[in-house]
Amino acid sequence: MLRRLLGDRSFTVLPVLASFLHEAVWNGGEAEEDPRVPRFLDALAESIAGSDRKVCVIAGVDLAHVGPRFGDAMPNTEAVLERVAREDREMLETVKAGDAAAFYGSVAADGDSRRICGLSPIYAFLRALPGARGDVLRYSQAPDSQGAVSFCAAAFS
Repeated sequence: MLRRLLGDRSFTVLPVLASFLHEAVWNGGEAEEDPRVPRFLDALAESIAGSDRKVCVIAGVDLAHVGPRFGDAMPNTEAVLERVAREDREMLETVKAGDAAAFYGSVAADGDSRRICGLSPIYAFLRALPGARGDVLRYSQAPDSQGAVSFCAAAFS
């Protein structure tokens, strides 16, 4: 994708694996209760701010994972997938607003019952780009009675 967008221009990719918030949800804690989390997020933000190069932050993530394949007792039905879409879209409002704390709170409120795979990377993305606002370009689900996954494309500025 970047090669197609940038053509022959040189760029560097720095992959960052972010997987740190699910434990906080399971324990009923705050997103940055573990002191390593704010240290990492602050260092990431400082690195971006201190760079003399243009920086593009990309979070490649899924949203909900629902159905028996992911631990739910009942198969996915049209009603279940409609509920998931509604809850995902409510959650995405916090993402569009660039509000990392509200995003975490929206996922933690029900103990991450939809198993939001992108919880940590989306949170890190929002913390790394304070003040960024976004638009959801497309929302979709890969539906299956045994295991559906939701995802979206969003752009931020």
